[in-house]
Amino acid sequence: MSKHKNRMKEGSATDQLNNANIQGNPCQSIKDKFADYLTGELAASGNAAVREHVGTCPACESELTE
Repeated sequence: MSKHKNRMKEGSATDQLNNANIQGNPCQSIKDKFADYLTGELAASGNAAVREHVGTCPACESELTE
């Protein structure tokens, strides 16, 4: 699936986190976005989801800043 299609399917940051929590692995869902987040290729809602999660998860914050 292309990045463009992924961006089109992104919901709000809260929706993304809720969906990840339902799936049982919110950290992996966020970590999957790190590369695009760091290169500026992530849609605004994805950026918000990463920032929101990293702000409350010390493990992901540490990994993102490595």
